[in-house]
Amino acid sequence: MSHELIHISDWFPTILEATGCSLSDDTPPLDGISQWNMLSQNDPSTRIEILHNIDPMSSTDGTDNRTFLVGM
Repeated sequence: MSHELIHISDWFPTILEATGCSLSDDTPPLDGISQWNMLSQNDPSTRIEILHNIDPMSSTDGTDNRTFLVGM
């Protein structure tokens, strides 16, 4: 069991690194961060924050609603 931070967007770059695959030169930058060292070597996660939500349509006071998790 691990209590380290990981986000769904991290799975694609993690699988790429685990399998030794790489992206083509014309692939746009990924939002995720490879977590292969965390999973394979029990290293700490390289992720320090997770954005859960941005919903500009649910604003009640003129600002958008954002939900972050920072650290653990």
